[in-house]
Amino acid sequence: MLHTRLERVLGFAEGYIPSMEQLMQINITKKDVAHLRHIKSVRDVALLVVDVQKKYCDPMTGKGTEATDSIAARIGSITPAFRAAGIPIFAIYFEEEKNPANFHRFTPDLRHDRLLRKERRSAFDKTDLHGQLKALGIKHVLLCGFNLSACVKDSANDAILQNYTSYILGDLCDDNEPDFYPEETTRVVGSLRMNGIKFVHSKQALQHLKSLPRLQ
Repeated sequence: MLHTRLERVLGFAEGYIPSMEQLMQINITKKDVAHLRHIKSVRDVALLVVDVQKKYCDPMTGKGTEATDSIAARIGSITPAFRAAGIPIFAIYFEEEKNPANFHRFTPDLRHDRLLRKERRSAFDKTDLHGQLKALGIKHVLLCGFNLSACVKDSANDAILQNYTSYILGDLCDDNEPDFYPEETTRVVGSLRMNGIKFVHSKQALQHLKSLPRLQ
């Protein structure tokens, strides 16, 4: 299985020997997983799928790499489980003029998912995302997609500013820059953590959500 730079930094990659700085991040990740207990109901949480578009993650037609292509496929395969758990999904896409969404390996279910168009890096910047989340009674957001150091980072930071607990699904994010080293990813993770953002594995988050009572 292909492991990304972020997975190595967070300790999700088997057989990888981390640096001392990365070991510190791995230890914090264990605490982040425990923090999931603060999510008490599936009604309190939403999944934000950020910029899973051909332009950013398909190596054949855009800026994507083998890693981003693999992650997009993972996102496409696991989002049905989040829907089944009762989690609202926001399919967020970056659209410039003459640049349609063109999702890659991820297909929003228009019966349940909400499409959100943005023109800036953050999904909260000049959009009605906060209003939609507030109307649903959301208190916590899970984020995945691209790029970790840009749109995912800015969206996660803005979620904190809007008083949401922010979790990044560390196995479902990466950067599409081929020369972006693990040390740089470690710095991005550190800066996000300083702002109160948690990193968890998607399966850990899903396991917790499935354990919660399904309120009618």
